[in-house]
Amino acid sequence: MDQEALYSSFAPRLKDLLVLKVVRPLYPMAAVMRRIEGHVVVEFTVQKDGSVGKALIVESVPEDIFDAVALSAIQQFRFQPPEVDGNLMTADAVLRFAFRLDNGGKVSVE
Repeated sequence: MDQEALYSSFAPRLKDLLVLKVVRPLYPMAAVMRRIEGHVVVEFTVQKDGSVGKALIVESVPEDIFDAVALSAIQQFRFQPPEVDGNLMTADAVLRFAFRLDNGGKVSVE
């Protein structure tokens, strides 16, 4: 499945939610030392209180290298939950963490 098809299968996407708190995963030292780059795509549920509920890795390249730090980070995110007719709602969303060494080992959130 290509990237756009993967993202379009989730609604709403991250851009449709107001992010109140972002936590970037720490780049694993073993991956830095071995010069490993990659990405992790996480599907998750925003709860009515803005916290992150169920989170699941839907894509990981390379497998298992960045999964733990990505899941740890997403659990610390906070969102303004969507509201419909005055009622707060849960929402499913997707987020991609890109692990690149060319930007000083900082992880980008997409």
